[in-house]
Amino acid sequence: MSTKYNFHAIRTHVLRCLNSLFPDTLEKFKSSRIHGIDLKHSPKPLFELLAAAHKFELMSIQPVLYYLCARFALETTVHLLPTLPVDCMKNLLVGRDWLCALSQHIVEQSLPSSRFGGSYTPISVRVCGVARCMETFRTLVARQFKSGLWRFFFVLDLDDRGILKGVSLWENGICDDCAANYLCQLDAMKKYAWSRLPQKFCYKLWEQIKLESR
Repeated sequence: MSTKYNFHAIRTHVLRCLNSLFPDTLEKFKSSRIHGIDLKHSPKPLFELLAAAHKFELMSIQPVLYYLCARFALETTVHLLPTLPVDCMKNLLVGRDWLCALSQHIVEQSLPSSRFGGSYTPISVRVCGVARCMETFRTLVARQFKSGLWRFFFVLDLDDRGILKGVSLWENGICDDCAANYLCQLDAMKKYAWSRLPQKFCYKLWEQIKLESR
């Protein structure tokens, strides 16, 4: 009886720790201690944990685990892919492809647009007629998303201020409306990406995962 009780107590403690590192809400993910761990050159432990989570059906931590594994460049993880179950590997690659496509959208949405005449412009496109503002945005985008590297700047990794982090709007001639629109777009993309994370990697909704993990 004592041994059985200790096992369940240990399991509960371990799951609580894992859920704190790989949470099921965007707010908790932003403050997770996982960001304080240097994972840039250590993909293997994450891949091993993902394989274990898949094997033991620990669904609650899988969306974030998939995301963290997908962030690595393929040349650093290609040798680890065969260590995953086939369907798990497929989920990772399909979800990663979606994240890469989303990263292209991030770059597009980071640039203000100019418009002439009365043509229709979607709400998601900023309209700016100030040359310096548009040029500054282009410079910031080029600096943030360097050629050959920006593809791996996934939306949940970006600072809440994105390319405007540490940038003085007034000194750089950035319009308040353009800055506000950009920040609003970035926040919306983060929330969108988070809401779709379990669907793209696990083919489930957050609500389903939370219900099954009770």
